Amino acid sequence: LLNQRVSLTGHFLVDDQILKDNVRRNSKIGYKVLTPFRVQNSQLTILVNQGWVQKTQSGLPDTTVPDTLMTITGVIKLFGITPYMIQKPEDSLSHNGKVWLYFDAALFEKLKQYPIAKFTLDQLPTDQYGFLRNEPIFKADTGKHYSYAIQWFGFTIFACIIFLYFNLKSIPRHDG
Repeated sequence: LLNQRVSLTGHFLVDDQILKDNVRRNSKIGYKVLTPFRVQNSQLTILVNQGWVQKTQSGLPDTTVPDTLMTITGVIKLFGITPYMIQKPEDSLSHNGKVWLYFDAALFEKLKQYPIAKFTLDQLPTDQYGFLRNEPIFKADTGKHYSYAIQWFGFTIFACIIFLYFNLKSIPRHDG
C-alpha cells in the first residue's frame, strides 16, 4: 500500500486534530495539520496529513474542517521517525494537547483512547478540504555518489599499481 493513491469515505474526527509544530516551508514557520479520519462502516482510523499552515502571532491558525461524511483522496505514507527525547513525550505538547513538537503514534492512541493505522494519508492538493499541500518531493541525486565511487576505485587501482611498481623494482635479481 505504501505510496499508493487511495480514496476513502468517512468523516474527520475534528476534535482530535493536532498540529505538528515548527514545520518550515519557504523560510516560514508553521504547523503540519494532522486530522484523524474514521473510515465509513469500519473501525479503521487513519491520520490524514491535511497540509501546512503558517503560524500566526494571534494564536493558533484556523484549521477547521467539516465532520460530515465525505470522500478524500491521498497517498499512503509511513509515519516520520520520532526522535529520542530525554523528556517524556507528553511534555512536548502544548495548547491542551493540540500542538505537538513531535508526533508519537503510541502517545496519540493513549491520549485519544482509540487505535490508528500504522501509516498516514497525505491528502492530495486537489481535495476540497485541507491546507497548503504541494510539498516538495525528495528525489535523491545518485549521480554524484556514482562519480565519488568511480573516483575512489580509480584511486585504489592507481595506488596498487604504484605500490607494485616500487616494490617490484627494489627486489634484487639473481642472474644465474
